[in-house]
Amino acid sequence: IMRYYDNFMRRFKGQAWIDYKNQQAVINTHKNLNIPV
Repeated sequence: IMRYYDNFMRRFKGQAWIDYKNQQAVINTHKNLNIPV
């Protein structure tokens, strides 16, 4: 289901959605590795 939602959001929001997802991924990685954001 996540994949369907992701495709929908990408079509709906385009590059902004991809940028947002990338930003969240970086924040999550930093949290997991205890790197200050």
